[in-house]
Amino acid sequence: MGMSGVVGDQVKTRGYSKHMAYKPEEIMAQILNEPHLNVFDVFAILFLYCDPRFNAILDDIQGEYPRIERIADQLANSVLPRHNLALDELDAGARKMIVSALEGLSNERFFAPKCFSLVRAIDIAYAELVLNHIEQFHRFSAIPMHLNLNHELGLVFLKPISSLVPPIKDDQVTYRSGTEKETNIRDYLDNFLCLKVPEGYELDFQSLDFSIWQCFPKDPSALKIALIPLVDTTDQFIFDISGTDPKGNNLYRVLGLKDVVNVTDLALGGLKTANEEGAAVVIFPEFCIPPEIRDAIATGLRSRRFPSVKMVIAGSFHEKIGDRWHNIAHVLDAEGNEIWQQRKYEPNTIMKYQLKNYPSLATYASSNLKENIATSPRKIFVRETPIGRMVVVICSDLLLEDSWHRKLFKDIRVNLIIVPAMTAVLEPDFINAAEEFAEHCQALTIVSNACCLPRETKSLRGKDIKISMAYYPPNPSKWWRCCNTMPGSCSYYNCLRDFILSLAGHPSGFE
Repeated sequence: MGMSGVVGDQVKTRGYSKHMAYKPEEIMAQILNEPHLNVFDVFAILFLYCDPRFNAILDDIQGEYPRIERIADQLANSVLPRHNLALDELDAGARKMIVSALEGLSNERFFAPKCFSLVRAIDIAYAELVLNHIEQFHRFSAIPMHLNLNHELGLVFLKPISSLVPPIKDDQVTYRSGTEKETNIRDYLDNFLCLKVPEGYELDFQSLDFSIWQCFPKDPSALKIALIPLVDTTDQFIFDISGTDPKGNNLYRVLGLKDVVNVTDLALGGLKTANEEGAAVVIFPEFCIPPEIRDAIATGLRSRRFPSVKMVIAGSFHEKIGDRWHNIAHVLDAEGNEIWQQRKYEPNTIMKYQLKNYPSLATYASSNLKENIATSPRKIFVRETPIGRMVVVICSDLLLEDSWHRKLFKDIRVNLIIVPAMTAVLEPDFINAAEEFAEHCQALTIVSNACCLPRETKSLRGKDIKISMAYYPPNPSKWWRCCNTMPGSCSYYNCLRDFILSLAGHPSGFE
């Protein structure tokens, strides 16, 4: 994930192409002259300079990393602004103090390690102050969580401390979650992250409101999460299949459910069971919660029918916004209010050989079926929550290895990934993706799956139908939610309690 090339004054780093200074004198001029900088903007400039050169920096300081740390400590105490000025705009004097640490080093081989020393100095100097600042303000309002003034230079964030995974202790230092100490600059920083959002994407990063934080258990090990395994047969869906794409794939949308009343009753029954079990978070699958069922869920929450439930990820469904269709997951609070929504980034394609295995979809097996949705704008919602830095990812979006949203999830160290899904098979793809995020972000990944496709394809696999899954990073370990019911005879209410996750330990019945 390093630099792919430098051509003229264009630095290509991590797939982005951005006009930015890269010669030593240009870096110093940028710090002196760029409008509206605080010390974290300087961090962004230096970080994005060092990031594509980081392997070379490590080679140049081989065996001398302690010296870099000593220089960083000295710089933290001598050239950086006082703590109470860290979030303020830098004046000319403060800029000159910072640049003074870099002057006289025109040779890039020596200049780059000095820049990295300054990055480490900022990382060391302001961690406690900024953590306290964020904790003060996210208690009262949902604020943007980047720390710098000029976000066009790059976004600087605090690394997460997830209550799901204790911080890692290494000698005298406590690292925030997601520290690997490999050859990635992020792994050598204890406290801060920096990233550029690529063209075509937007990032909405905020903390949940204090009222929502107050609702959650103080002890994260007491948290329970319920996965509600709707819908049991695919013939329940109302499909619209019209037109083809340039590759000849048939295009489909899910317009609704045939028996909305029954599925509404099942959804509310699932919430009732989750409430009785003390679950704080409830996750519904993809294509199971159309707007009318979501409204019924919101009404039930508003009327306090499910007092233990503090957050509902209301599955996802195809919805028309203006003249465009999207696959949208809605997140509701304990009052039934929508606190954010996430759209799917990329349409899924069901291959025709797969369609032949689904009795209710076999009539469409003359061609691949591609989801007929718009994919822009690609807006990524990240939320700081009482149980970790959370994103919602809809089904196959978790699996798209070459997509920018996955890279951004890893760069920003999300540590709670909620996946409403409708898929027949969870292994190996979902497990591989979950394991990757566990390694990179210490992320608990939960897939709440509709039970229709696993049940219809039961004969292709073993006796256990693996419906939903969770991957918990400390071990790391795989948890499964299974169903042994034969297709056609769903014992829905009998199995709901088996779909409760408890963070206190491996839930009963998990493999």
